[in-house]
Amino acid sequence: MRSAAPQAGPSGASIRCWLSLGVLLLSSGCGDGGTGPTNTTTTTAPRIVTTEFTISRPSCFFGWSRPLESLSIGESFTVRFKPLSVDYMESADWGNTVDFWLDRLSADDDDAIGLIFNYVPDSRWWIDYFTPEGGFETTGKRELIHVNGDFREITFVRSEGVSKWLLDGEVILELVDHKPERMVYTRVVGTDALFQYEMTTSALATVRPESELRDCRIAEPIACGGRPGS
Repeated sequence: MRSAAPQAGPSGASIRCWLSLGVLLLSSGCGDGGTGPTNTTTTTAPRIVTTEFTISRPSCFFGWSRPLESLSIGESFTVRFKPLSVDYMESADWGNTVDFWLDRLSADDDDAIGLIFNYVPDSRWWIDYFTPEGGFETTGKRELIHVNGDFREITFVRSEGVSKWLLDGEVILELVDHKPERMVYTRVVGTDALFQYEMTTSALATVRPESELRDCRIAEPIACGGRPGS
C-alpha cells in the first residue's frame, strides 16, 4: 500500500465533564442533567493486511496481475516476490520473465514503462526494461534471484520527472517519467511467481481476478520481449 497512515474513525466512547472558573459545563449525558442513554456508532479503522497471489504461465504465454495501486508523484509502493518455477525452453523465441510495470502495456496505453527480470539458466536474471521510445532493452546487468528461494522486494518510487525501481532498497532502474499518475502492475512470461503486498481491508472489496491467458506469439501489438541478445 502507499505510504499514508490510515485515519482512525470517531470513537464516540468517552464523554468527560470539565470544571473551569467555577462554572460547571455539562456535556450531553454527563451528570444528573442528562436526558438518558445516547446511541453511539463506532467506526472501525481499516486494517492493513498482507495480500498474496500467484501468476503462472507456461512458456510463450504471459499474464498480468490486476492493478495493485495508483501512484502519484511523491508516492511509493512495495511488492515482494519470488519465482516458484520457470518453464524454460531453449528453442522458445520469448524470454521467461517476472515484470514490474507502471501502467499496463497494451494497444490502448502506449506510454507504459517497466522493469523486467529475464531468466537465464544459472539463475542470474538479466535486468531489462521497457520504454515507449526504445521498446524492450537491457541494462547489461544481471541479478542472482533463486527460483523458489527467499522473497525479494521491489519498491516503486515516483518523483518529479523520474520513476525508480529499488531491489531490496537499492536503485536498479531509473527512467524519465512525466506522467502525473500511474497504475502498478506485475506480469510474468513463461514463469510461475508468487507476489505479496500490503493493502487496507477497505480496499479488499475492489479486488478483481487476474487477466486471461495470453499467447506471446499472437499478442501483437503487445510484445513480450525476446531472449537476451536476440
